[in-house]
Amino acid sequence: MVCRCLCLRLLPAVILLSRLAASGQEAPKQEPPLPLKRVVMFSSSVGFFEHRGEIEGDRRIEFSFKSSDINDLLKSLVVQDQGGGFVTAVNYGSPMPLAQTLRTFAIDLTQKPSLAQIFDQLRGQKVQLEMPVAVTGAVVGVETRKIAIRQAAPLDIQVLNLRTEQGLQSVRIDSISRTQFVDPKVDREFQQALDLLAAARTSDQKQVKLDFRGAGKRNVSVGYIQEAPVWKTSYRLVLADGQAPFLQGWAIVENTTAQDWRDVQLTLVSGRPISFLMDLYEPLYMSRPFVKPEQHASLRPRVYDQDLAGRAVEFESATARAPGGAGRSSMDGGMGGGMGGAMRGGGGMGSAAGYAPARSGRAPLATAVVENLSAIDLQRGVASAASGEDVGELFRYVIQAPVTLDRNESAMLPIVNDAVKGEKVAIYNPAVHAKHPLSGLRLTNTTPLHLLQGPITLFDGSEYAGDARIEDIPPGSTRLISYALDLETEVTVEDKSSDDVIVALQIRKGGLFVKHKAVRDVEYVAKNSSDREKQLLIERPIDTDWTVARPTPAEKTRSLHRFALTAQPGRPATLVVNEETEVTQEIAIANLLPADLELYVHLPAASPALKKALEQVQERKSGLAVIRENRTATESRLTELAADQDRVRKTLQIVPDAGANDPFGEPNRKISRELQQRYLVKLADLENEIEMQRARLQELRQDEHRATRDLEAFLQALVIE
Repeated sequence: MVCRCLCLRLLPAVILLSRLAASGQEAPKQEPPLPLKRVVMFSSSVGFFEHRGEIEGDRRIEFSFKSSDINDLLKSLVVQDQGGGFVTAVNYGSPMPLAQTLRTFAIDLTQKPSLAQIFDQLRGQKVQLEMPVAVTGAVVGVETRKIAIRQAAPLDIQVLNLRTEQGLQSVRIDSISRTQFVDPKVDREFQQALDLLAAARTSDQKQVKLDFRGAGKRNVSVGYIQEAPVWKTSYRLVLADGQAPFLQGWAIVENTTAQDWRDVQLTLVSGRPISFLMDLYEPLYMSRPFVKPEQHASLRPRVYDQDLAGRAVEFESATARAPGGAGRSSMDGGMGGGMGGAMRGGGGMGSAAGYAPARSGRAPLATAVVENLSAIDLQRGVASAASGEDVGELFRYVIQAPVTLDRNESAMLPIVNDAVKGEKVAIYNPAVHAKHPLSGLRLTNTTPLHLLQGPITLFDGSEYAGDARIEDIPPGSTRLISYALDLETEVTVEDKSSDDVIVALQIRKGGLFVKHKAVRDVEYVAKNSSDREKQLLIERPIDTDWTVARPTPAEKTRSLHRFALTAQPGRPATLVVNEETEVTQEIAIANLLPADLELYVHLPAASPALKKALEQVQERKSGLAVIRENRTATESRLTELAADQDRVRKTLQIVPDAGANDPFGEPNRKISRELQQRYLVKLADLENEIEMQRARLQELRQDEHRATRDLEAFLQALVIE
């Protein structure tokens, strides 16, 4: 009830703000209580904003931020009281009151309810429905019914059940054209909830309050990180014969904050500091189990807490393993020094001395948190609970004159205005253009500044020559840029035939290693039709399987070789790139045929020792081949004998056996006996030969096994480098 009363008291002011916003009227712009003095823009889509000013005695200072900026504020806020005072608390509007307030009304609108869900919340309340026939009654509930549709699946519809004077009545919700709440209190609270939602949507501002406590006048500062557009750079480069190229660079900065910048000291920092968003604004709740009263619950497995003494021992052990040794706390003075020390002097945003107008400077990333680092001591006002680590290097541009920039406006600020070193070249890559190279420049950053990536507009004399892009260029580094097609120069490419020769032979553990060397030539011919000499850079992709033998590349990138070629006017200039590769092939010697062995023995790459070894292998393989031929012949002979044996047995079965009743009598019986005797002798001879051949086959198989084993052992022990 107290929460509802408080919300109702605040509603008139909130509704007034929402109506002002809806009517297009803006609230008068208020200047921040502490003026904005310094802005540091990073190239990681964040900016550091520092307010400084003088206060007296105890003072509450309020800032207004968008809800979307609160997370960055909570993550990065740096508050300092330079006069011995301190900050007691930093208070800010919680995101919860709106949802909690909406839940206090008769109809809860927090979850964007549908009409059916609104009716479900009005159970027992009277409503007046406008339909073809008006209906008034108390809401009983909402149910889903299925209705049959001809030649289609049943359709789900939502039905509102009402208690009317005539009894229970069901109404299809999709037939209701208007609904009125009979109870004026319900109608009033429903409108108040809608007004509160509108006010929250149109007034997305949160107040952050800082309570300073102290005596007398003193200087205080408030700094924080906030999302900001990435500052960009663009360049102009003027080329002139007989003069060094002249480079002019501009930084493009946008003020997307809700406040005007008035005479702020602006610093632009290049690099990629790690930056992320974390939801620190929304309240977090732990999931809690639901526990029944013990008398109504059965026994459950228990989870026992750790002994406190053992937990203390583990804590001390973890503290001893932490950086800095045992006993060091994340809240002690050493941690303040850890972050403050990493932020002092020559930092990414400069020290007090380095803050004076300067053209350039280098700084480690850990020091690039605020510009006037020597003035920051996080032990003043609030205690630090974090430390920083070096991550890399940044480069800063300190804008010499104070900058004034209204909100929602952008500005171009000069950051580079100096001569640089440059050499004109023509860059040919057939993947870019098969016929003509690109007009380019080998640009060396001779300024003391780090040139951030961006577009370059080139002027050759007084004429526009083209556009180019550069990546980040540290001082003293050189990059190639191209800005136009060189129509005065043509390049042709021809792939020459390649050769493949065997350059080395080795034997190791039964394998013959054959090293092949392949050589290929690619010829580039450039024709210069201009009246002056041109320096060409010919780009060729790096093939990891091939090595450049000649000429030596002038430059090498991660993926390209660049070869230099000078093209005189009216005369073809030729460049031949010779590449070679070596491939080693492993061949099992045991599988080589005699003709293959003979071939390798007579190769020029074969050493005398390797020739001798291959000849020994050939002898052993020849002996093994003879044994295998004999074994094969014996197996064939056994097959023939088995066939003859089967034929003789079948013949014996059909020889006639003359009996006593044979009309021819004794002559037939004599012939039968002779035939049987003849085939029996034949069968015995076959059996004797089969036994002999089987014995021979067994011996040959043993000889073959022995010879194969000896050959394998010989090959495994053979090593010829």
